[in-house]
Amino acid sequence: MAAAAQLVKVGHTVVVYERKNRVGGLLRYGIPTMKLDKYLVDRRVKLLEEEGVRFLTNTEIGKHVPADFLLKDNDAIIVCTGSTTPRDLPVSGRDAKGICFAMEFLEKTQRRRFGDNVPWEGLDAAGKRVVILGGGDTATDCIGTSLRLGAKSVTAFEILPRPPDCRKPENPWPEWPLIFRVDYGHKEMQAFVTTENAAGLKTLVGLDVVEVDWEKDEKFNECALVKGAWKLIEKPDTMRTIECDLCILAMGFVGPEKTVIEQLSLKTDSRSNILTPKEKYNSDVAK
Repeated sequence: MAAAAQLVKVGHTVVVYERKNRVGGLLRYGIPTMKLDKYLVDRRVKLLEEEGVRFLTNTEIGKHVPADFLLKDNDAIIVCTGSTTPRDLPVSGRDAKGICFAMEFLEKTQRRRFGDNVPWEGLDAAGKRVVILGGGDTATDCIGTSLRLGAKSVTAFEILPRPPDCRKPENPWPEWPLIFRVDYGHKEMQAFVTTENAAGLKTLVGLDVVEVDWEKDEKFNECALVKGAWKLIEKPDTMRTIECDLCILAMGFVGPEKTVIEQLSLKTDSRSNILTPKEKYNSDVAK
């Protein structure tokens, strides 16, 4: 939407392809209504439509529209699919019923609010003991959403150490302040622990968790090609089990989905992102 707004202002004809049934992406489905009222998104979409932007919903590239058509029928293509592949937790019990990714939880909650008929089994937090793995904005949104759905309890796990209350000398202004914050979800129900490690049965009943420290490894790491990488050390005698009915994985994302990238034959870097020249945004495909 931001790219469309900029392009239409300077006179370009803009068509936006959206695979979901509503326009807005993360603004619509990823950010809960209590944090961003959806009338604001609707207002922006209406303004863009009035300016001449065309939105085609329920349209997936490679499924409903072939990538060849985009390349032949347009002067330029901007890929705005985001980083939507979630970081998973490959541990014993991962396939247990009651474990889901944060975006699945948030999106389906929002779609139910819109009146959509979506699969909901195992995602309803009402009356459940909810554990959220992750400490970022997405995890905070999962906390607030779980509370509003009527969760019995909510516990958030963060694998990194508690940040300082004030800036460190190596984190001066105007850099983003790396300090401890209590966001809206934490204020509503605060539960801060140190790490996570999931385990479960066919139906999730609990998580095995252990506290950790971070230590600097002065040996050269051949995989990361760096010396002094941080490594995780489990604290002895800190393993315990937490009862849990619903575990939400909010541990970030590892890159974009491959479908559109493969359809457009775009090259990618080692992190699965679209490969572009340094400080530029054009890919190896001419358009």
